[in-house]
Amino acid sequence: MWSDWRTIGHYERTAKLVEEASRTHLARVTKVERDGDNFRTRTTIQPLRAIKGEMPTGSQVLVGFLQDSCGGANGDGDGVYTKEADLIIVFEGVSKRANRPNGIDSVRVVEVRNVDLLDEVQAWLNAMPGYKPYD
Repeated sequence: MWSDWRTIGHYERTAKLVEEASRTHLARVTKVERDGDNFRTRTTIQPLRAIKGEMPTGSQVLVGFLQDSCGGANGDGDGVYTKEADLIIVFEGVSKRANRPNGIDSVRVVEVRNVDLLDEVQAWLNAMPGYKPYD
């Protein structure tokens, strides 16, 4: 049951981000740097496709830091805590809060449950030379 609530919460969070963000884009993680105890993380991303608003012109750095020893995370969203080559969706211009002080949030594409966002990811894949979807 906990996983059901988590899925619903994640869907609602993403729906709110889609509405609120002034700029949204698909990006690939190109580098992840963590300090020795994983307290601070810097994740470099390369924008791939604009979804809403203009696409950033170059690579960006997302930041994250653990809030406490219980694992609560602050920073620029779940996309910070990924690995190189992962695809993420970045939402810019969202409300600044204690856990999102830069007004940026992000989610891993594999966790997206929003059809409009998934359509954008599929359109990007379809435009790649040699890409063939599963039959």
